[in-house]
Amino acid sequence: MRSIQKTHIIAKTARVNGIAANAAGKLVDPLDLIRERDFQANVRKLAKLLGWHEVGCTWNSRHSVSGEPDLRLCRERVIWLELKRERGRCSDTQTETIAALRAAGAEVHVFRPSDWDQIETVLDWPKR
Repeated sequence: MRSIQKTHIIAKTARVNGIAANAAGKLVDPLDLIRERDFQANVRKLAKLLGWHEVGCTWNSRHSVSGEPDLRLCRERVIWLELKRERGRCSDTQTETIAALRAAGAEVHVFRPSDWDQIETVLDWPKR
């Protein structure tokens, strides 16, 4: 499943002669071209395949609490996921919220597309 998912993610990027390029044709790392919403959609698909129930999803900044992580998933435990573009960074509010959740004992992860192997590990643990 891992190689299929990675192929799916990279297939959504622009290609020039087999090398990823941005709209201007400048060569870039393919992971830099993955939009956050596409990355989130792929994480949600994987979570569903692995039996997770989505108990919350941040809609957008106008309809959500500031700093709230993007996804809340429940299976044998509850986890919070903040998903970022490859070079994206958490805002100060997000960093504070993540720290507060962790201080309260919550399992919170910040992931980027390059963290795909770690995402699979977190979502597939414990193995059924």
